[in-house]
Amino acid sequence: MSEEEEKINREKYPIFFKLWDIMCIKKWREEDRGKKGWDSYTFYATITKDVTMSVWNGKHEPSVQANCTKRICKAGTRVLIWMVSRLGDVGITDNLKDATGYNARVEADEYLTDLEIIENK
Repeated sequence: MSEEEEKINREKYPIFFKLWDIMCIKKWREEDRGKKGWDSYTFYATITKDVTMSVWNGKHEPSVQANCTKRICKAGTRVLIWMVSRLGDVGITDNLKDATGYNARVEADEYLTDLEIIENK
């Protein structure tokens, strides 16, 4: 197996590929009509390692970085998965009630376990 094939191995990265497959459903494509896509679900998982969260207060001046508070989110915390990127990482937040984005990006299969996918009503 080539190094490139190793990077995209579905068996090695099951959480990422489960999320990515849902993200790639495009309802305008004939083969995807009738399928449920990313917006049809809410995704939760548990982090397996401590993660530094960078929480933005919504202000831009003097810079976004200056308006972020960093804190450690402990391993074992349930998180909401906000987005998945083609690079194999996901955006997460521990704000489960009023999330408006993600506070950290982590590699899905390195940092997450117990993936829970809940269908939105």
